[in-house]
Amino acid sequence: MAAFDRGKGLAKGFFWGALIGVVVGILITTRRDKGTWEDIGKSADALVDKTKEQIGQASRKMEELANRGKDSSTGEQESPKETGAFQV
Repeated sequence: MAAFDRGKGLAKGFFWGALIGVVVGILITTRRDKGTWEDIGKSADALVDKTKEQIGQASRKMEELANRGKDSSTGEQESPKETGAFQV
């Protein structure tokens, strides 16, 4: 059990060390002036745009599913013959 705890601590230490190394590397790079910060800003903007797009797609899908549920609860559902479903 102690070896597992030690391995877990080692993994956490490696993760945090790598994260700190990346941040420090970005901050002290030779393109430290506007170039690096512009790159970070562009990446962040792209990530925000992609996230908004995925949220919009999920929202449209949820709305579509909700409308299907409304249709089925009001009895406007197609009969099994119309859908080609197997009848017992």
